[in-house]
Amino acid sequence: IISKGCTHVYYVFGIVLTDKSLYEKREKIAHALKAEGVPALGIGYQNIHLNPMFRQRIAYGTNSFPWKGLTKGDSTVSYKDGICPKAERLHKKTFLGIGLCHHLYTNEEVDLIIDCFHKVWKGLNL
Repeated sequence: IISKGCTHVYYVFGIVLTDKSLYEKREKIAHALKAEGVPALGIGYQNIHLNPMFRQRIAYGTNSFPWKGLTKGDSTVSYKDGICPKAERLHKKTFLGIGLCHHLYTNEEVDLIIDCFHKVWKGLNL
């Protein structure tokens, strides 16, 4: 709930597919929503721990700072696949998101987006 006189800082409206039968249909669902006119719809999101900066430890310069040289010994933190299973599953199978920074949606536009979701969901024959 946004207090009166305040604004939100949300950058994405996240949607999580909770029914396992929908995981394989996520691309089709996203395509149908885009075809109906849902704006700024994205599939998945970036898992930061899988970015090259972390995996290759190349944040600053050529000496792998801050992973090396900051403390006694080198960091042993791993950034391999599987260390954040819930986040990785969201990215690979279950997450859809509508970008909120692209446009200031009016109530009428939000209602149109909701109508698009209803139409696509009815077409899924759940």
